Amino acid sequence: MRGGEPTSRTKWLTGFVAVTVGASLGWSMAELAASLGSGEKAPREVRPRENVPPEHLPLPQVLREPLCPYPVHEGEPRLRLVEVAKGFAAPVHIASPPKDPRLFVLESRGRIRIVEDGTIRPRPFFEFPEPRSVASPRATPAYRFGTLAFHPRHQQNGRLFLSYVDVERELSRVVELHVGDDPERADFESTFPLLEVPLPTLDQEAASLAFGPDGYLYVALGDGGTPRDPHLYAQRTDTLLGKVLRIDVDRTSATAPYAYPDENLQGPRVRGEIWALGVHRPRGLAFDRATRDLWLADRGELYFDEIDAVRTSDSGLNLGWSFVEGSFCLGRVPCDSEGLTPPVFEVARSGRCSIVGGRVYRGCRMPALDGDYFFGDGCGRIRSLRREGGEVVANERIEPSKAMGIQALGEDASGELYVVADDGVLYRIEPE
Repeated sequence: MRGGEPTSRTKWLTGFVAVTVGASLGWSMAELAASLGSGEKAPREVRPRENVPPEHLPLPQVLREPLCPYPVHEGEPRLRLVEVAKGFAAPVHIASPPKDPRLFVLESRGRIRIVEDGTIRPRPFFEFPEPRSVASPRATPAYRFGTLAFHPRHQQNGRLFLSYVDVERELSRVVELHVGDDPERADFESTFPLLEVPLPTLDQEAASLAFGPDGYLYVALGDGGTPRDPHLYAQRTDTLLGKVLRIDVDRTSATAPYAYPDENLQGPRVRGEIWALGVHRPRGLAFDRATRDLWLADRGELYFDEIDAVRTSDSGLNLGWSFVEGSFCLGRVPCDSEGLTPPVFEVARSGRCSIVGGRVYRGCRMPALDGDYFFGDGCGRIRSLRREGGEVVANERIEPSKAMGIQALGEDASGELYVVADDGVLYRIEPE
């Protein structure tokens, strides 16, 4: 295991990392709270946690629940969306802690709501305070929130992680939250800064987060939003933009709040967080509970959206952007696809109907769909991908709806699938 300053790195890299664009780690909570609504930059010094967690332990393979809590549908089902709860304000993500019957819905301004038995709890689980200057609902939000990831041992340690874009400071951030004695509340005072990446433009979503079967936190970051990525951020290894990162949040040091897994990309000019290169605009990161494969939906810019599926054991992969978009060569440099990992699926871009990443179905209610990867788009369509004889076949599951645009797909602790849409409703995918 390598710590925040790997000993194998050169003295040059040590100096380089101190000034390079990337994750400026750590600011005190007092300074973070005071910075809300101000234009001052946060200090760049690193402040370690008071207690250093024990060395990272591999997670056991997640096993399916022995008893199915839902009626089982035999055969290939026709699917529908069934309303579970409504009244959310611009929901953007769904998450569920391991072995927890509750669903947690993240809203675009940083409020997390708990849903249990179809009812939204009146008190939010978490609220990120807005600066007073932009407190009006019509004002431009100071923060854009992305995804929520519960630690695999959340029931024991109460840890979870949240991504957002700080609009005023033009930063992409990942912070850690903690649940104390009240299991239905995480306070803002518990927030611990984990990762901070400056953005060239604000035309960028917050990072996608997910814990892998190895227990590490995976972070998918876009290339910064500049058209065609002219600085090749997605291909450079001295920046975290345009990458899938993998970090060990169970190991800290006096200089960093996380460590680099040994299997990450390595080299004299390589940031230790990097697990894969060549990402443009990720919109959904998920792991298959059974195979442990990573699935990533990546929105294109010119021609194609794509879906990538790779093994977590294959670190150092190059997903191609901005040399290629999907399987299409962009032609800025001589196009050579050798060494690039092709997508398993691509679809022509269609404005607001861009893809929204999903989940591999491993629930028990619809056994005929076991292993299918479900994803949506901004026009309300839901499709699935299935591997058949070495090929990936796409199936239409739910027709597009002009009344709603899908914002995220998620799953409960039993592996059943849910959808949140821009109509403020949480739906469950069920057989007709």
